[in-house]
This record gives sequence, structure tokens and C-alpha cells, in this order.
Amino acid sequence: MVISEQRQEDLHKAIDLYLKIYQEGKVELKSEFSKYSGYYYITNEPIRDIFDIRTKYENKKILSVLAGGDHIFEMIFKGASNVDTFDINALLEYYTIGFKKRAIECLAYQEYLDLFDFSYDGLENKYYNIKTEIEDYVVKNMDEEYSWFWKEVKRILKEYGYEASVFHFALNIKQKDFNKPSFLKSEDNYKILQNKLKSTTINFQQANIIELRIKFPKYDLIYLSNILDYREQEYAKTLLTDIYNNNLYKNGQIIFTDLCSYFDEEIYESVPGAEKIKRWFDNPGLPCYGLKKRRIK
Repeated sequence: MVISEQRQEDLHKAIDLYLKIYQEGKVELKSEFSKYSGYYYITNEPIRDIFDIRTKYENKKILSVLAGGDHIFEMIFKGASNVDTFDINALLEYYTIGFKKRAIECLAYQEYLDLFDFSYDGLENKYYNIKTEIEDYVVKNMDEEYSWFWKEVKRILKEYGYEASVFHFALNIKQKDFNKPSFLKSEDNYKILQNKLKSTTINFQQANIIELRIKFPKYDLIYLSNILDYREQEYAKTLLTDIYNNNLYKNGQIIFTDLCSYFDEEIYESVPGAEKIKRWFDNPGLPCYGLKKRRIK
């Protein structure tokens, strides 16, 4: 196997990040929205409701932020067969597509639940109850380039005295009913997703949201999660309008959320000609917005 220079760089940056967090204490394990940072290992949004039966996913061209991937697996569970993804954080390719997707594919339902059932002590900055044996089994069974990455992360950090885990890069989020994806609601659902992943393609390109109009074509559905929460209001208006005009097919839809309550609804109202769709979820108290591009007759 030939490892590209980009893969080598990603490995070195992951090692540097780990040591800055756990050896030097110079970086807090929190989302910094940079090319190499910690990640949300599960969703903190009510994705079963966001991606409900009112939206059709079969034969749709879809673009989504990658993040921890639960929303992508939710769309696949509900019919999507080809999803393009982007994220500013390059490490999420190795986690979500490399590790998490393969965990679903190669683990039984209870094994998957056990793997993701660990605890974190924020005061001590330590993780407990990590299922190393199951994690190593998933790493062993990954696609070659992803398996190489995580094996090297573990090998190199062991030389520094650390028993590193995929989850050591993960931000502390609790799995509750509101943010549990459909495929984890039952063993039958889990098996349905396993089967659908056999014929599904997930593509990834490392990119900032400002690069969407340059790096990506048009789509039927674009999911931005709460990225716009963190953009200055006037710039967010321009950014959303550009994505709407350049990356969305007629009759297509952009979906985004306001998870942190930073979002100004004027941004949502600012896109000219768009059909506005707003929904509110009481738990966790989250507005969800949709912009639908009307088909011109």
C-alpha cells in the first residue's frame, strides 16, 4: 500500500493534537472548527425528527456536513444511496467513514452499543470503560488506508506512553432518546442499515463551508447542521444565498439548525425567492430551518 503525502500529514497532525491535549495541556478537547480538532462522536441533534418521512431520500443527490455521521446514516436508513460529504475537520474522514461506518458494518447490534458506551471525566480529562478489544477489532477490519492510520496513531502514541483510543479525540456528548438515530432504536433497524450500507456510497472532501460553491455541484438536498451559528450575520446571509443559488437544484432544499442560539432569523429570511420552512423541536429546544427552491414553470 502506498500512503499519500496527505495521509502522512493527517497522521502527524493527529499525533500533534493528541500530545498537545494529553501531554502538554495546551489544547482543550473541544470543537475548534479547524482542519485538525476534536470531534462530536455522536450527534447532539434530534435527527429522527429532522430527517422525517416528509422528505424523500430515494434517488436524491445529497450533500451534507460529515461530522459524526449519525445524520448521514439516518438518511441512508430512510432511503439515500449516495451522499457527498464535507467537513473542515480532516480527522472526521478517519473517524466517521473509516471507523464508525465499519463498526456498523462488522459488529453485531449489542457489540456496537457496548463499543460506544464509555464515560468521560472532564475534571481529570480521562476516559473510562473504553472497549479496547472491540475497537481494535473494528480497526483491524477497516479499509486498508484507514486501518493504517489508526494503527499508526496507536503505535506512535504508545511510544510516548499512551494507550490511545479513537474516542480520545471525541467530545463528551450523552446519548439520549431525542438524539438517538433510527438505526439504534432496535436490532432490526440496525440490521436494515447494515444491509443498506452494502450498496451505498459515502464520498468525502475536506472543505470549509465557504468552499461549497467552488468544490461541489448542485444537489437535491443540502444539510448544513448548525454551521451558520458561527458565522457573522451579514456574511452568513451572503453565504447561504450563494449556496442556495449555486448548489441547489430547482425543487431542492437546504436544511440547517440553530443548536447554539447564535443564529439570527434574519439570515433565514434573507434569501430571495426561497420557500421558507421552519420547525421547532421541544427537546432539546431546537429550531430547524428549510429553504426550498421553487421550480419555475
